[in-house]
Amino acid sequence: MSGMLLGSEDLFAMAMRHSAINCELPASALSRVAETADDGTLQVDLAVEVGDADQILVSGKVDGILALQCQRCLEPVKVPVSIDVKLAVAASESAPAPAGYEQVTGDARTLLLRDLLEDDILLALPPVPMHLDPADCGELAALMNDYRLTESADEDAAGEGPTEDGDQKRHPFAILKKLQSD
Repeated sequence: MSGMLLGSEDLFAMAMRHSAINCELPASALSRVAETADDGTLQVDLAVEVGDADQILVSGKVDGILALQCQRCLEPVKVPVSIDVKLAVAASESAPAPAGYEQVTGDARTLLLRDLLEDDILLALPPVPMHLDPADCGELAALMNDYRLTESADEDAAGEGPTEDGDQKRHPFAILKKLQSD
């Protein structure tokens, strides 16, 4: 099954056919993920089947690498994504989900698998994506680091070091003035 069909067919129809899904899904095909990820592809390997008590069981894996914006340097950082999917979709909460499955309450005829996967993918992403090693960051991070070092040296030379209580006198927006002059 192709990644494009993931969003067009309801879970009930997929479960009735005991669907096996093995496809590549670009980040751009998931609207909410595309707002966060600049690029990337996810490998989707899932099985959709009817379980006990009229539940639809979705199980498998979603793996891949997404390019997010590093919050330190604002350049792309590749973030691995690996999700074990185990969802039990039921019309009501009266039937408990099988052990190890997450209960999803809703109508299987209106729920789209793409939407459920997108929720799990967004939850798997780091809240503040950054390069693991600051040395991998780009020019902006290097400029900010140089500024911090220069500012510390300037404060020491001007006698603006620590105040009586030991706090540093900081000017948080001074970097903007330096960027404007460049």
